[in-house]
Amino acid sequence: MPTVIVIFGWRLFFYANEGNEPIHIHCKSGDKECKFWIDSENFDIQEAFALNLSPRDKRQIRKIIFEHFDYIVDQWQEFQKENPMNAYHNIDGIKIAGGMLSVKVDDQLIRKNLIEISPRLAHASQQELNHYEISPSGYGIYWPLIDEDISIDGLLGIVHSPASWRKSA
Repeated sequence: MPTVIVIFGWRLFFYANEGNEPIHIHCKSGDKECKFWIDSENFDIQEAFALNLSPRDKRQIRKIIFEHFDYIVDQWQEFQKENPMNAYHNIDGIKIAGGMLSVKVDDQLIRKNLIEISPRLAHASQQELNHYEISPSGYGIYWPLIDEDISIDGLLGIVHSPASWRKSA
């Protein structure tokens, strides 16, 4: 877990095995620990979790992150180059027939009715359905002829939000 900054008793760092998570920073000082999501486009942060932090500690660590924001983002990008993201999902064997989508995701066969997934897909011609692209990360499938995208996590019933990220931290 590479250390990014040590300041005022706080160590800010990344875990090496979290390549599939959005940009974030872990912070630790004694028995205090927290994690913040970083929105580099909007120069903003959001607390993912905090353990044993007083309001003063939270203000201090937020100030440290904001004061070193660009450096943290640069370090994250460098770290990701050295530890590239793994594919999010392994997608294989897509078949669409009879109003059903069958796709093998991470060696698990998923079958869904097209109308449950997307009205656009349900009303598309077979030619339109047969022309699709799998994202390089395995995160989704795109049908360019009808400009429709679906997420694999959506097919699997996985919901992402900052609240769910907190639970997995």
